[in-house]
Amino acid sequence: MKTRIKKDVIYTTEFILILLVLGVASFFGIGIAYPESPVLSCVLISVFWMGFLFVAYQHSLSTFFLTFLTSISTFITLSITLGNGYGGNAPLVLPFVLRLEGVFLLATGVSLLTWYGYRQLKLREKFPLVLFLVFLLQLIILSFNTSYFEDWIIENLLTIPFIIILYFTHRWFRFSHLSYGLFFIFLVLHIIGAHYTYSEVPFGDWLRDTLALDRNHFDRIVHFSFGLLLAYPMREIVKRIGSVKGFWALYVPIEFVLAASAIFEIIEWLITLVFAGDLGIAYLGTQGDLFDAIKDMGLAGLGSVITMVIVLCVLVYYDHHRFWNEWKTSLKIKQKAILGERVISELELKRKK
Repeated sequence: MKTRIKKDVIYTTEFILILLVLGVASFFGIGIAYPESPVLSCVLISVFWMGFLFVAYQHSLSTFFLTFLTSISTFITLSITLGNGYGGNAPLVLPFVLRLEGVFLLATGVSLLTWYGYRQLKLREKFPLVLFLVFLLQLIILSFNTSYFEDWIIENLLTIPFIIILYFTHRWFRFSHLSYGLFFIFLVLHIIGAHYTYSEVPFGDWLRDTLALDRNHFDRIVHFSFGLLLAYPMREIVKRIGSVKGFWALYVPIEFVLAASAIFEIIEWLITLVFAGDLGIAYLGTQGDLFDAIKDMGLAGLGSVITMVIVLCVLVYYDHHRFWNEWKTSLKIKQKAILGERVISELELKRKK
């Protein structure tokens, strides 16, 4: 009993440390987004958010994860659309500005409604459904006050089909809550880029000015995030459908990410052939870099490698005996017969018979 209590205390302490890190990150994030806001307001909002997440954690880990994703994404998207005045000519416009406190109250309201709806739903798999509805809300919010509406439409030509595919296949293949959350984070990053166009996202400008970079690197961040966030869902696919284990369960998701990145770069190239001129340039977002596509694919690959290294460390830490046994088994030859010309010869013999 004493050992169990000790483990629970350690786990709670680790969680409190995570909350502190999130609170500090939110404080600095709010300061960057609202540099004119009083320090006290930033502190109070960060403390409230930490307490909100702690209460959510008391209910369940899924509730905490959903609350975290909903609150931060809603706050960011509302800040983007309503945090500054809009002087463009997009067809969908919200002609008013909300201060930090207004955005915070709206985001908190959305989070509370999401939490309430999540608890009231009696569905077996309600987590992906609620997350799907939250993402639709973010997409609607970011459809207003866009920098380049035509580019926003093109950027989301792939977003909507991807969401539809996830929705209609979830009964056949249900990802873990972690994977759905990773999908959600990546898609929110993508629609933020689509709202501004990738080469004009203010956060990328802030990084460029702060770190004395040569360009806006928000598109690099998203491509890196593609590998970092989606490698784990790819691992779920290859393990649960392909039944791969050991070495291959870590290697194949990396290849999957690299292949998907290459396909996406080809699609980008084809789209720019159709939409030439300023629209094609805005969509491609190379910012004059001839090796932009190669660097994007490389960063996606690096992100997937980092994720698989994290998975490797977790597996070794919790069950290293089983993992290394699977690793050795996965590298053994299962089929002694050589393929290639021998298979062709066997098929020819069967045909003649």
